[in-house]
Order: sequence, then C-alpha cells, then structure tokens
Amino acid sequence: MICFEISNLKFKIVLAFVAIVLLFANTNKIYAQSLSLSLSPPLLEVFIQPNQSITQTYKLTNNSATQLQITPIISLFKPSGNKGEIKISNQDLQSLTNDIYFSFDSGEKMNEPITIAVGQTKEIVFRITTLPKTTEKDYYCTLLFSSGNPKIEEDKTQVYSVGQIGTNILITVSSSIKLPLLARILKFSAPTIIDSFSPTQFDVLLENWGKNFWKPFGKISIEGILKQKGEINLCGQNVLSNSQRQLTIDPYRPNIPLGPFKARLEFSLNEAAKTPDSDGQQLSSGIVFWYIPYKILLVLLLLLILVKIYKKIKRKRQNLPAGRQENNPAKSRPAAYTTIAP
Repeated sequence: MICFEISNLKFKIVLAFVAIVLLFANTNKIYAQSLSLSLSPPLLEVFIQPNQSITQTYKLTNNSATQLQITPIISLFKPSGNKGEIKISNQDLQSLTNDIYFSFDSGEKMNEPITIAVGQTKEIVFRITTLPKTTEKDYYCTLLFSSGNPKIEEDKTQVYSVGQIGTNILITVSSSIKLPLLARILKFSAPTIIDSFSPTQFDVLLENWGKNFWKPFGKISIEGILKQKGEINLCGQNVLSNSQRQLTIDPYRPNIPLGPFKARLEFSLNEAAKTPDSDGQQLSSGIVFWYIPYKILLVLLLLLILVKIYKKIKRKRQNLPAGRQENNPAKSRPAAYTTIAP
C-alpha cells in the first residue's frame, strides 16, 4: 500500500514536469515588458501665420523597469462623435506634410527610434514650420511616441509589448488675427419638471460650422421665483471645425428647490469677448423648468387613496342590517338527529 502511494506521487511529479517542459517548448515566443511613459504637455494649441516657425519643448519620461526604444510619429486626427472623441486617420497625411514641416531641434528624427533609459526624462524640442503657400485653415494632428515594434519571422512569431503615448496639436494657420469663428446652439435643455430632491442636469450641444476651432467662454445663469439665484461657468472645451460638441456641465441644485426657474445660456467664442461691448460673436438661449417635490406628493396621494379605501370598507361593514350574520360554516351546519329506540 505504501509502495503504491509513493509510485502515485512520483507519477504526479513526472506529469507536472512534462507539462512545464511542453509549456516552455512552444515555438511562439512572447516577450513582454511593463511599459509606463509620461508626456507633458498633453495638448498644444498653435496660432501661426504662413512662412513662420515655432517650437515646443516636451518632456518624455520612462517610468518602466527596462530601457525603451521610442519612435516619434506624426498622425492626423479628426473629430468623432459629439463628446470630444477623436479618430486618428492618416488618409490626408501627405497634404499635411506638404503644408507644414515637422522637425526636432533636439536631434531626434521622425520615424526613427530613440533610446530612453530607466527613469530618464528626455526633453524633446519639437518645431512646427509653415510654408509660404500653406492653406489658411485648421490642422489637427497627434505627435505619437511609440515603444516597441511587432516582428513576425518565418519559423516563429515574436510578439513585443507595444505602447503609445501622444500629444494632440491644434494648429490654426491664418494671416489675420481676427478669425471668422462660426457657432450655433443646437440644444440647450433641462427636464421640464424636476423633483425637489434631485439636481438639474443641463444638456448643451454646440456646433462649429466654421473652419477654425473655438472654445465657449460664458455661463449659465439660473433664477427662481423665490429669488433663488445661481451660476454655472462653462469649461473651456474645444469645439473643432465642422463638428458638434456636447459640453460637460456641472449639475445645479438650488437652495430652495421649489417653483419655476429660468435658465439662460450666454457665451462668446473667445476669452476677450466676455461682455456685450467687446468684439466677438455672442450666443444665448433660455429655458424654463419647474422644481416640484412630486415624489413626496405621489407617496402622500397613495396614502390618501389607501385611507379612503379603508374608510369605505369600514363604513360598509357598519351599515349591515341588524340580525344579519355573515356566512358561518359552524352556524349553518344542520342539527344532528337522535334516534330513540322504542
């Protein structure tokens, strides 16, 4: 019995060893490394005239446990959806490079790898140069820093970890300081009736039908019939050319959530034009909504209905005729007959 248990244990050890050997004998080798990169600044907004050049210094840090090979790549992107999403697309990359020239003053080259040691922060000086005949419009691109390259061989496959980090660049090329910014308010709304215990969620959808991006600078002013007042400042969210943008608005909760309220959206398309007397397009829209404690009112209404039903049933029982008895199986049972023998 003991010999059988020892043999069984040996068999399990040999089986586990064979499984481990087969696992590492796979011809497909996977080499992975923990990638951690940080880049600043994450967004660059550029206003430049034709035949000019500007520079921006980026800091790229290797927070990984291994040395990394980083390849800088320039790509185009376009807006996707109405919540600020973007989609990288290199379909018109050739037209971009024909109008704008990208280079590095710090020695790096586009599409060629650079080495960054563990824990090293490398300063990269990025230069943007417009040509004399550059078309005056917006150019949206992303400077990507890619680590690792997938490599496929004939006899085996090696898969390396690939990581990317990038900074979006919004370039406006114009020979004039004043841009023809065009905007439209597609939607400004809130629920018509709001429960007094719930905040107000405003829905703001803007459209940029011009050729240059802008930011809405303004606020939403709220005023109630009981002299409740409040303001919500708009965040500086970019609305790219020929796109729509649903703004992220903080919820509003009044001190006295009761009665009708008026809300007015007012904003301009540049930071300088915050007052009606200044230059720049001004847009506004207004709505009305009500704060009513309808949840409590519904509960009270339900209780009132239940009380009325209870009183009605009780009144019916009290109005029954005297001597009338409810059906009682015990009382309606026929009397038993007793037979007396002669």
